[in-house]
Amino acid sequence: GFEVALARRAWERDIPLLGICRGAQVLNVARGGTLIEDLATAGASREHLIERGTFSVHDVDMAGGSRAERLYGTTTRVKSHHHQAVDRAGEGLTVTGRARDQVVEVVEGPERRFAIGVQWHPEESLEMVLFEELVKAASVLSCQSICQLSNGSRHVRNTDNFSEATSPARRESRLLVPASAPALPGAAGQ
Repeated sequence: GFEVALARRAWERDIPLLGICRGAQVLNVARGGTLIEDLATAGASREHLIERGTFSVHDVDMAGGSRAERLYGTTTRVKSHHHQAVDRAGEGLTVTGRARDQVVEVVEGPERRFAIGVQWHPEESLEMVLFEELVKAASVLSCQSICQLSNGSRHVRNTDNFSEATSPARRESRLLVPASAPALPGAAGQ
């Protein structure tokens, strides 16, 4: 459907992508992964869906060195409400968070600018770090897009220092900046 096609296109273009609950499942399916269709039938604990219409609270353990661990630490308490989950992670995705019953709670694309799917509902938390990181990644991309103007422009070296997960090739990318725009700090001639 439309959501899978949208996730595929965002992945192809390396547009920052955040999947929440079913969105994490859509991201996984878009990358060729599979789902556990019913956690109760598969033998998972009831902690993911205790009562219909009510969030359950449970812990998620993060994989060392992952974006999820950098954002949340080794363990975080989450609010969730789901009966399905990722089974086999899709191409380019890595499982980086699991509930105590081993149900996948986080998948991320470590080679992407920002691609992460969480099975819980971060909007129900006071901690907005996941949204802040999404906005930061989108802001960098937006700035690059705005600066890539073709009419009356000059090349300057992009000196923004992206996250360590960003490849050196991206850090060395060229941006086109309108000739009338002020020079960027670190640009040639300064």
